[in-house]
Amino acid sequence: MKVLNVIQGLSLGGGARALIAQAGQCMRLGGSTHSLVSLAPANPRSSRSLAREAGLEVIDAPAAETLRRVVAQHDIVHLHFWNSPEIYEFLRSDLPAMRLLVTMHVGGEYAPQVITRELVDFADRIQNTGPFAHARPVFDELPPEVRREKVHMTYCPADLARLGKVARREHAGLNVVYIGTVSFVKMHPDFVELCGSVRTPGSRFTVCGPGDAYPLLEGQASRSGILERFDFLGEQKDIRPLLETADVFGYPLCEDNYSSGELILQEVAHAGLPAVVFTHGGAGRMVRDGVNGYVVRSRAEYREAVEHLLEHPDERERMGNNAMQIARELYAEGKAGRETSRLYEEMMRQPKHERAFPAPETGESVPGVETAGACRFVQSLGHAAPQFSVSLNSRDFTEQLAVDTVIGASSPVLSVGGGGISDYLRRYPDDMMLLFWAGLTALQGGDAGTALVHFTRAARHGLEPSRADWHIARAAAQLDEPGMAREAVDRLVASGFEPEAVMNLLAGLPGTSGQQVTGGGGERWRQRMDVFLALGWLDRAVDLYQGLDRDETLTRGMLDALYRFGLECHKAGRMEMAVQAYDAVGGMDALDRSLASWAHFKLGELLLDQGEKEQARDHFTLAVKLKPDHAKARILLVPDTQPLCVSVGEAALPDGYVAVPMSLFDAPLWEYYFTRRRPDAARLVLDSFFDRFEAQRLAGFAGTWLKPGAAVTLLVPGGCSLDQALRADLGNMFSSVQLFIEPVQAR
Repeated sequence: MKVLNVIQGLSLGGGARALIAQAGQCMRLGGSTHSLVSLAPANPRSSRSLAREAGLEVIDAPAAETLRRVVAQHDIVHLHFWNSPEIYEFLRSDLPAMRLLVTMHVGGEYAPQVITRELVDFADRIQNTGPFAHARPVFDELPPEVRREKVHMTYCPADLARLGKVARREHAGLNVVYIGTVSFVKMHPDFVELCGSVRTPGSRFTVCGPGDAYPLLEGQASRSGILERFDFLGEQKDIRPLLETADVFGYPLCEDNYSSGELILQEVAHAGLPAVVFTHGGAGRMVRDGVNGYVVRSRAEYREAVEHLLEHPDERERMGNNAMQIARELYAEGKAGRETSRLYEEMMRQPKHERAFPAPETGESVPGVETAGACRFVQSLGHAAPQFSVSLNSRDFTEQLAVDTVIGASSPVLSVGGGGISDYLRRYPDDMMLLFWAGLTALQGGDAGTALVHFTRAARHGLEPSRADWHIARAAAQLDEPGMAREAVDRLVASGFEPEAVMNLLAGLPGTSGQQVTGGGGERWRQRMDVFLALGWLDRAVDLYQGLDRDETLTRGMLDALYRFGLECHKAGRMEMAVQAYDAVGGMDALDRSLASWAHFKLGELLLDQGEKEQARDHFTLAVKLKPDHAKARILLVPDTQPLCVSVGEAALPDGYVAVPMSLFDAPLWEYYFTRRRPDAARLVLDSFFDRFEAQRLAGFAGTWLKPGAAVTLLVPGGCSLDQALRADLGNMFSSVQLFIEPVQAR
């Protein structure tokens, strides 16, 4: 069997690792080969190596024609589902006949990660990754015989082999460990308060994992006077030492979390640690209350459960032993592969068939107005969060204001989490309703600058003027921009609203009267600069920059805004102002080395354009010193007297080559990297599904962006069998360069 795994974006995260582990187990059993499509570009690109080392060929962000062909070449398409715009675009695309298995990596109950009836009906088989998802009512709606055949459960496989044997180690104090996503799209909103409520002497709390909430957590702990009880470690490649010195795994998640099979809880059970979790979502079904941990319903219960375990080592040992036994029974190596392989075999008894995903009921668009993304977002929510459908379809202003308030209060999971408003806006940046909804949540969260930008853009893209102006006035008032607020109010009055009614209604809305932008003067400055740059008001941005107190302590947010101010001045030809901004950012490398590196690089480009090559080289050198993988700076540091040699996709570079981190078929990146200097030689790693269509695209890029006569080496992996006809034609396609074909060296 040839199995094509499809994922939204290959990464080093738990979901991608589970996919790789599951496919690896299936391949070791024999009977199937596996490939992997990353619909969005793999990030980081090193994640491709992780998949390839497990035996999966990776097709990274393929074009529609390539994707359709690859789907047709496989016996089974195995889709790994999270709500994301790319996943739903794949489902709606012009797919050939196929057999489709959908693995649900989400709990499926709470918006935006909902398992809809449309999705269930579209698949040939459903594989849930935990008992919470498996118990969703959407499956109970199926006839019993259909559910028995169609819906299955296999625990999402953790790679327990990478942990090896976890041996308990002596340590000081009592350690409560959290390992997971450090963001409020997953964590309980009162995480620090929950930890601080634990009264057991000697108790400490370790926080580890990827995420953006560290500064906020540290600030909360500091203000509460308990910072010394925390260790904020960031993401750790090897978590075994943390598990070996932990006493309790404290895993409080937010109420609407999307958890399902929870790889970390499998790893914790394997390590013999008792866990304390809330009932919410899949995590609440992964722990057996009183057996291998506690499942709690309130903050008070959480504190009591953690304290009880810390103060009763015999109970910790009993529950830890139970956890290891459960891990051996449920998460044993190879179990997921065996269960999945049986599903594949069942599916192979049925022929491939064509299918079409239903269009959104609300319609794809209104003439002249972009709302396709919003319609698709609403469809993806199924039964959950009906306020978005009302907001999209209602024409009653009072009703609109009511649901605007509900949307503004959306949780981080729904507003900025994967599959949420921000994720769909990233994919559909001109959708007026997504812009509007993102503005509502930003305003409620205290980011009036971002809200003002979103509302203004929504109006430009067709949002009803009075609806936009209502919230523009609110955001401008919070941002301390009375002129902008007054202009919006004047437009409301001119459109027929009673002046007194407008002022009364505005005063009564949350966030208009008395509430200011969160943070101090620096945060206010950052938000205002963001607004002026986003809306193209460069003169106002210059005034704001010139009014900046030179004694103001710059934050990372301010530094980022200052760098973007430099970019806009650079584009507009205001070079003196651009140099000032770049100099300021470049001198703050202690605060942000990466941003300082880019500031030095942009200074180098500016100087290069002015003919000052030696000074430019000094700044390119500083850029590389601060950021060794700065490919563009490395390219411009190659002397004109030497050939420029680049490599795309190689794990080990030949001497003298610069690694360029891009997809072979990303046209903007070819232009970005090679506009200033065209390579004399390029080594390009192909994937095993390289065909005539992709050869023609690649030849076009090579002819445009490489020097005439450049040496181009196509590196062919073992699974790539370029047919003789294609090999014969490659010379004609790549007629402007010298073409060589070599096998990829072993990694």
